[in-house]
Amino acid sequence: MENILVTTESGKQVLSISHVISTDRGDLVMSPLSEPPEGPWSISESLDTSALPFELEVTPLRELPKSLDRDDHVAYLDPEKLQFPLEIRAWKDGDRFRPLGMKGSKLVSDLLTDLKVPLHEKAYTYVLLSDDEIAWVIGRRISDVFKCTEGQACLHWRYLP
Repeated sequence: MENILVTTESGKQVLSISHVISTDRGDLVMSPLSEPPEGPWSISESLDTSALPFELEVTPLRELPKSLDRDDHVAYLDPEKLQFPLEIRAWKDGDRFRPLGMKGSKLVSDLLTDLKVPLHEKAYTYVLLSDDEIAWVIGRRISDVFKCTEGQACLHWRYLP
């Protein structure tokens, strides 16, 4: 008998008591069956991230480093543009932001598709909001609106999945 998951489009799932098996671009992916925490969580000017269900480090820097860490798990954000308290929550359908280097805006769902983020990882994607505007799709892309520029103080964020 042919395995239906192997021959079907991405996103199809089979559930067990403890896991889900899904197809993603021709691969079978098995992940624990659990609901990701959705938030929201608040971050005050003290930059305390200890209440988050994942590790997020924040370090104030005097200025933007000359050599930037190009890892998507790192963000350099302008503290002058951020309005505290910040909020972190799971991304939602319809969320839109202006990715670094773009003139227009983009749906977070389209960014995740373009980056080929597997379905099981999309559920664990969070956004950092400043006054209800997305400053960072955490671990994926910062907003051009909140980027640091050379010679100014910035906040160095590191997401540790």
